[in-house]
Amino acid sequence: MEERAVKLIVKIKMSLHEKVRLKYEINILKNLIHPNIVRLIEVFEDKNYIFLVTELCNGRELFEEI
Repeated sequence: MEERAVKLIVKIKMSLHEKVRLKYEINILKNLIHPNIVRLIEVFEDKNYIFLVTELCNGRELFEEI
């Protein structure tokens, strides 16, 4: 079994414009396969949340490295 990361996005705090932009970005990420970009595995959605399942990247926070 592979470990995955899940990002939770609260939909009720998003404007319509933000929701449209997020859907657009999700569609791009679903089809993007590159060794230097975290792969989007699956997307789940309910009334209040969007769940993005991605590859798990072990290590430190990106912002700590920058």
